[in-house]
Amino acid sequence: MSTVILDGFKTKNSFSVDCNGKGKFAENVFLEYFFKNEKNANKTLFDVRNNKEYQEVDIDFVIDNEGGSELPTIDDVFYKKNRFIKVEVKYNGPALKSGKIAFEVVSHSRRGWGCTSRCDYMFVVFGEDESVDKYKVKKIGMIDFKKWTKFIDNKSNKTETYVNEDENKIVNIMTYLKDMEKDKVLTFIN
Repeated sequence: MSTVILDGFKTKNSFSVDCNGKGKFAENVFLEYFFKNEKNANKTLFDVRNNKEYQEVDIDFVIDNEGGSELPTIDDVFYKKNRFIKVEVKYNGPALKSGKIAFEVVSHSRRGWGCTSRCDYMFVVFGEDESVDKYKVKKIGMIDFKKWTKFIDNKSNKTETYVNEDENKIVNIMTYLKDMEKDKVLTFIN
């Protein structure tokens, strides 16, 4: 049976997270996916969303493949790569319609998550906004983050830059889902 550690409390196959907003919705979808996947039976999931060290490198969850019960130090997570998997969770509404997903370079005049995240995988809920506070899962994808950064560096006409003049210049590199899937950067898991 898999274990999750949320806010320091250890629970078996259950979770209670405030599902207020798109990000929280996506995080709950990830938790549900983690527990339904039988391959995770002997693994431990650490919820590090409220841990400042992990927030600075945009990591929401750490999976311990060996089922440990103690929150690993951030150094252990980076140096024991075969043992730990670092996951960032995102919600994306418009990507399925546009066929493009944003890699955030700059946000609010600071480096965006595309530059700061040190995750191994980005779990993306491709959803549909049904109302202001109700969302529907259309597809779920897993992005290999290191492959995505190399994919962008490749610059073989698979990207375009989008600059939003509002909110202190948000700069996104738009990548095409079909190219990401073809190059095995993105895997749809449902």
